[in-house]
Amino acid sequence: MANKSRSKADLKQMLVAKGEFLAMGIAGLFLLIFLIWGASRWSGAKNPVEMAEKLDRQAAAVHAKIANPQVSDEEFNRDAKLPDWLTKPFKTPTVSINWFDVTGPQFDPIAKPDTKRENPTVLTIGEYQVDLVRAPMKGYDITFDNAGNARIGVIISKAVSEQDKEKRKTLGQTIVRRGNRGFHNPMGPMPMPMGPMGMGQPPMGMGQPPVGPGGKMISGINPYGNLGGSFEANGQRMEKALKYVPLEELDKALEAGEVPAMTVIPLRMVIINAEIPYKKQVDEIKRALRLPTSAEAQKWGPLYDGYEVQRRVSRILPGGNVDVFQDWSDYKFEDKYSELINARKLADHFEDGYLSHFIRYDMALALPLPQLVDELGKYPNIRLKEINETIVKLKNANRKPETPSDLLNRLGGRPARNDLYHPQTGEATGAAGIFGQDQVGGPVLPVGKGANPPKGPLGLPAPMGAPGGPPKPGDISNQNAAPPVEIEQLLLRFVDVDVKPGYTYEYKVRLRMINPNLGMTKEVAIPAYANVKEIYSPWAQIKDSITVPTESFLFSIDPSTFRKKIEEEYSKEKELRERLQAKDNQVVVEMCSWLEQVRTDAGGNREPVGAWVVADMPVGRGEYVGRKQYIKLPLWSSKDNQYVLREVADKTIVGKKDIALPRGWLVDFTTKSVLVDFEGGKVITKNANGKIATEEVATEMLIVRPDGKLLVKSSLVDEADENRRKIVGDWDKWILAVSQRKSTADNTGKNPFEK
Repeated sequence: MANKSRSKADLKQMLVAKGEFLAMGIAGLFLLIFLIWGASRWSGAKNPVEMAEKLDRQAAAVHAKIANPQVSDEEFNRDAKLPDWLTKPFKTPTVSINWFDVTGPQFDPIAKPDTKRENPTVLTIGEYQVDLVRAPMKGYDITFDNAGNARIGVIISKAVSEQDKEKRKTLGQTIVRRGNRGFHNPMGPMPMPMGPMGMGQPPMGMGQPPVGPGGKMISGINPYGNLGGSFEANGQRMEKALKYVPLEELDKALEAGEVPAMTVIPLRMVIINAEIPYKKQVDEIKRALRLPTSAEAQKWGPLYDGYEVQRRVSRILPGGNVDVFQDWSDYKFEDKYSELINARKLADHFEDGYLSHFIRYDMALALPLPQLVDELGKYPNIRLKEINETIVKLKNANRKPETPSDLLNRLGGRPARNDLYHPQTGEATGAAGIFGQDQVGGPVLPVGKGANPPKGPLGLPAPMGAPGGPPKPGDISNQNAAPPVEIEQLLLRFVDVDVKPGYTYEYKVRLRMINPNLGMTKEVAIPAYANVKEIYSPWAQIKDSITVPTESFLFSIDPSTFRKKIEEEYSKEKELRERLQAKDNQVVVEMCSWLEQVRTDAGGNREPVGAWVVADMPVGRGEYVGRKQYIKLPLWSSKDNQYVLREVADKTIVGKKDIALPRGWLVDFTTKSVLVDFEGGKVITKNANGKIATEEVATEMLIVRPDGKLLVKSSLVDEADENRRKIVGDWDKWILAVSQRKSTADNTGKNPFEK
């Protein structure tokens, strides 16, 4: 301890006595260092005179270049080179959102929450399916005369009682009302557009050019004889007991015991089914109206007021170019539906009990589907994933299917926008009382069920109890609109009945919804929101365009099958059998065509068919493919209210000789295509022993079409064709069913109009 104290005392004594000399020595050392550094900098500095001279020389060179602007290639390449920051693109690095994860709630501490309401966004449709349906519906036989006035076919019946007269008077008023509403633009007789003969390939036949949309004639297409095309409602049918009276005089005809005639109306329809995001739309209304719960939001909607459609029509020309007949434009599909379906139909098709939970006729979201002739067509099943999954949940939860009575009662609580969107039974249209429920089809409802409900405010599906005004909480309840917890999607159904073979159709759809803020000026954030009556979803294009395919096909079939059929059918008529039988130098073609109607005489009268028709006929080398052929063709009988086999006389007189005719109806299958050559058929061969044998082998045909193109058909390939098998199978079943029904009807001899 003593040594440490003595050391500290010596250091302090030294600093006190010698401190100033020590500080001056250190300062002198630093001064010497700075002097040496300054001297070295001074010795290395450039001569200012030389620097000035250099600057003068550079300035003189610049002035010389300005005065004489000649630049050498070396100087140009050196001086014209752009820097890298100009020539090389700058890539902005991508910033990942994961680098800035939000760990807490986003909150603006100075923002004022807006409690005012705004108009909700209308969500567009979701998943969809597009289908083509070809089938006849049962309807009233309504045509137009030369002046464009509607006429209805009636058939004579026996005298009726006073009670029946009253019923028929009501029926007559209903038919006249529907007809006057449905026929928006009667145009009188129109030329029948002929459909192309495709034979699974481009058109083959020749004839008058068909009429396209807007009356535009189609060039470059050769229609197939008198087959295909559009149904001509003015082609009055020839039945002894049938006559046509003006639609306005139907009451008089009914009083005289002449009841409306039932006929079949061939339909070609594009049907689009689409999902509407109902649950998401409720959530959007909850957000926009600042409501606390989804249950509260359901009291405000969504209340749809139907939908709008735009359509584009085109076709592909033989050269591959697309010819647009009608570009995107608003399509008044309701007018066509009224004229071709609603004004004529006898009853509507009612959906499966679970599917009706998703349909809102009262919001004009689905057009009713007319009742089809059961034996000739049916509607496609719904293939929409969300709806089918919900149906499975409903079944697993033992939810009761909705009956037609339940459906119509529900519609009575919320009336449809107009009659188009109110499905009708045979009792509602009055057709069941005239023709019988078994003839009309569809469900049978108890008395009083399904009556037409009263109109709602403004003709719209507005809430009951608020005429002319906006809905308010508690005024409406969507409890009639199926359980919101389970039903997350609604079904939109659009029907286009104005389509023709060979054309491609594209569609856009947008939903229309009643504004829940209508009239609520004080509650909305912007007063203009309350002045908008209807709000719309964005246009949604149906990406799956649909081309209506050809309705005529040509197949090559085994000649031995044809020969066997002729032998069995005309076994007792040798002369006729020999005339109809295929010869050794002929092959057999099979023509399948979907006929809307067929000409029945030289005067141009036509009969509706609405089914696939099949005809087999032999043809030789150098001959036209197809001809006028007698076939067993069922035609609709307004007297019997069913398809019957009406056959022509079995003999005709040529000169003084009776010529036997095949049984059936003469249908024109002629084309301008020619059979160039064929192989196969009946082949004569010689075996190893030298014996001659005759064999039936598969045939191959080479056909030249009117446009000069060649077509090869093989019986081996065609007989395995799935499309042919279905068409021919359905045709055979139909002929068999009509033949059996014909024999039964002949035995009874009862007039279905007599009671």
